[in-house]
Amino acid sequence: MRYIVLAGAAILIVAAGFAWFSYVAYGIAYGSIKGLAGRERDLAEFGERAATALGTAALCEAVAVGAASWVLIPTRVPKWARFCASAAIAGTAVLFTFASVRGL
Repeated sequence: MRYIVLAGAAILIVAAGFAWFSYVAYGIAYGSIKGLAGRERDLAEFGERAATALGTAALCEAVAVGAASWVLIPTRVPKWARFCASAAIAGTAVLFTFASVRGL
């Protein structure tokens, strides 16, 4: 079971990577046409797609990191402590990734 969870987490991390890339790509596209007359509809579409990609990336990464850390934390630790640690690790990972991507 442990390896199945880790394999699923690896697949989710790859999906999160593609979603982060998509978020950056839509941000670049948005910035390239911002201020051009008659492109408001395109701006709205790029903004919506960027927001969707951001949500997908954050969710995939959080679930992947949370699941992997849940499996890797020793089972002798109480379940509530494992859950809290997994949630904290996942939240921290997503925040650092978001900060890194926004810093590009």
